[in-house]
Amino acid sequence: MPGLVSALLKASEKYGKLQRAKLIEPAIELAGHGFAVTPYFGGLLNESQDRMKQYESTRKVWYPGGKPLPAGTRLRQPDLADTLRLIARDGGRAFYGGPIARGVAAWLKRHGGLLEEDDFAAFAAREGPALHASYRGYELYEGPQWSFDHIGLETLNILEGFDLRSSATFPPPTSTT
Repeated sequence: MPGLVSALLKASEKYGKLQRAKLIEPAIELAGHGFAVTPYFGGLLNESQDRMKQYESTRKVWYPGGKPLPAGTRLRQPDLADTLRLIARDGGRAFYGGPIARGVAAWLKRHGGLLEEDDFAAFAAREGPALHASYRGYELYEGPQWSFDHIGLETLNILEGFDLRSSATFPPPTSTT
């Protein structure tokens, strides 16, 4: 289930100071007016096109004319801006009920997905205790275990027992001057 919308709205309501519409305003602006595609992002689009071009919706946004957006192109996403406006106005019920949930559920059904509109309506993000680990003098915190963030903490705990600097197989950098 796409839980980010619910989680961010819940965090904003509980801990934030800005009203929802004011908080989402910069994202609406970026989606609606666009931003320049960076060379790095353009490269990712190029590398991902076999997978991404299989859907009309991604072809329309990321591959207009059948080619990946080149660096420097202004990427505008008016549909995303409209979705964000609905969330700014109506909160989580805009995403987990109504036209957004209907549209996403219908798209998923056409493409073999398992989630249905009722699944969206029944969803709410959960808050849980943060997970904690120490790594080489740093105190690290991640989301609860159901978020899979614990994997990063476990990995660091395992790596703490290794001398990574001496086991690196990369050659030392050479000076170009």
